[in-house]
Amino acid sequence: AFCAAARKAHRAEIVACPSAEAALEGAHIVTTITTSPTPVFDGRSLPAQPLHVNAMGAHYPWVREIDEYVVTRSRVILDDAVQGMQEEGEVLMPIAAGALSPSDIAGDLGAVVAGRIAGRIAGRTIDRPWTLFLSGGTGVEDVAVATRLVEVARARGVGSEFQFGLPFTYTL
Repeated sequence: AFCAAARKAHRAEIVACPSAEAALEGAHIVTTITTSPTPVFDGRSLPAQPLHVNAMGAHYPWVREIDEYVVTRSRVILDDAVQGMQEEGEVLMPIAAGALSPSDIAGDLGAVVAGRIAGRIAGRTIDRPWTLFLSGGTGVEDVAVATRLVEVARARGVGSEFQFGLPFTYTL
């Protein structure tokens, strides 16, 4: 029922899979957005081909939705280097276990956009054919989403704008 409703709402091919591993078959891009405190799939289930993983759910030092197998075999990009090295259990746990070093982290999204990360923009290397983007969310992302929501609300003529006594206008 969920897939049928999602297909209709998003006009996209959406299929149910009996397991996470079945959903990974032949994948080129894998995205996880969960609150799971433990990995949601066994990294050994990923196809051997080059691929990209977006892990965007868990973001506390003691949780991870992606396992160490994936992290240690990927070129890792954090959304923000400082925040990621304080919050992302996906990298903090392997570092604590000695399976990963902070120097193994390729960089953060800002460095990718600024062109400061050596290598191809896709980030794949021969020894690490996978790329992994870890996003715990940043304030800049929240502001960007809020800005877009205000633009859409204004374009549709919905919501109410009011002043809080500050030099800012807020829209609901």
